Amino acid sequence: MRRYTLTLMALLVCLMFSGCFTKKQEPVEITLPFTLDLSQVEEGTLPKEIRVITGDWKVIDNALEVNFPPQSGEGLGAFLHFRGLELADFDMRVSISFEAVDSDSRFAMLLFRADHLNLPRHKIQVRRGGTRADGLRVLFRNAANTSKEQARASYSENFELGEVYDFRLAVCGNKVKLFIDDNLVFDVEIAEEEWHKDKGAVGLGVFGGRVRFSNISIDSITPEEFEAL
Repeated sequence: MRRYTLTLMALLVCLMFSGCFTKKQEPVEITLPFTLDLSQVEEGTLPKEIRVITGDWKVIDNALEVNFPPQSGEGLGAFLHFRGLELADFDMRVSISFEAVDSDSRFAMLLFRADHLNLPRHKIQVRRGGTRADGLRVLFRNAANTSKEQARASYSENFELGEVYDFRLAVCGNKVKLFIDDNLVFDVEIAEEEWHKDKGAVGLGVFGGRVRFSNISIDSITPEEFEAL
C-alpha cells in the first residue's frame, strides 16, 4: 500500500511538471493592421493576444496595467509581447500614463525586434523624468543582459502622473523614429552591425512603478511612408 501511494504521488508530480494540468493556449495569429481591443476584456484579466514574460499584467479601465515596484539590478522589469507578431518594419501607436512612481529615473519601455525569450532586445526607454539628459533612450540589451545606448534625448517636460501621452514608434530597416504627442523626438539610424536581428517580437515593459498602456495599434510601414513621417 505504501509503495502504491508513493508511486501515485510521483506520477502526480510528474504530470504537474509536464504541464498536463495547465490549460493549453491556442495559437494566436495577428494580422496587420492590428488594434488591441480591450473593451470586452474582463477587468483583471488579459486578452489572448498578450504573452506575459514577467510581471502581473492585467486590464484595468480599458488599459493594460502593471505595477513593478523598485528593485535593484540591471535588466529587471515587467515585460509582455504581442503574441504571433515577428516584425521587422512597423508603425506602433500607444498611449502611456505613469500612475505611480517613486523616482524620475523609473521608466516605461517599448520593445522591438526582441527575442522570443525577451533577450536580446531593442527598446525605447521612457523615464518619468523626461527632461533628464537621459530621459529618452534607444537601447540594445544583449543576451548577457547588459545594455548599449544607441541614442538619447530629453523631452520638453516631465511626464505628469496620471497624464496620458501619445507615443508613436516607427521602425524601418535600420532607422527608428519616435514621436510623443506628434512631436518628433528621435530620428536615428543605427549601424547594421548593432542590430540583434532583422525582425523580432514587439512588446511593452515597465521598471519601478505602476504604468498604463492604452490605444494600442500596430501597422506595417514602407520606406516611403517612413520617410514621409
